[in-house]
Amino acid sequence: MRSVISIICAVGLGIAAAMPALAQNGAMWLDDKGRTTTLQFGGPTAQPPVSVDTPTTDMVDLFDSACLPKSGTAHDAATALAKANRLEPKSFTVAGTKKDPPLELAIWHGAGVVVAVTDGFFVAPQAQCNAVFYVNDLPEQAKLIAAMQDKYGAPVNAAEAVDKKGKARKYFIPEWSTTVGGKAFLVSATNMGSSTYMPGNRVHLAARRNGNIK
Repeated sequence: MRSVISIICAVGLGIAAAMPALAQNGAMWLDDKGRTTTLQFGGPTAQPPVSVDTPTTDMVDLFDSACLPKSGTAHDAATALAKANRLEPKSFTVAGTKKDPPLELAIWHGAGVVVAVTDGFFVAPQAQCNAVFYVNDLPEQAKLIAAMQDKYGAPVNAAEAVDKKGKARKYFIPEWSTTVGGKAFLVSATNMGSSTYMPGNRVHLAARRNGNIK
């Protein structure tokens, strides 16, 4: 079972400690173990986008266009979507320290979605692209998997969907292996219900490089 990690960073001090949070304009990342991670920075932060009931197939199409473009990088693709008025740049800069230079986090907002791209940093060491869709009602897990399967085939971990007794695992997160531009990616799809620590229903679609740790 994967967990969700939230981290608070004292900007300019280089301090990080575990803490429930929702911030960084609603962006989410994956750590080296594939766990969903959020960050909160000292000082005021913008709120995530207003929830929109985006159709599941539209979620997958936007994720595929932004995060797994057939040419160029995810950053290039998100920038192109911004020029087409489908996304708006919302980058965030983490102040530098005596040892480390400032870190700019590449983030874009759209209608009910946040796209976050990185080549790797202290919380998300693998190069990755994340699309987080904020929704009023979560899509059915079967429909989400079916929409992803239409793009990427059967999940590589499909056998883990049920336990030894054949009962569906509550916290199963399907993953797909795909290659784009000669680079291997591990793709995942996570339904995340609203909670006290993480308010707002969301669908987290992510693509991270296999074997690329910073």
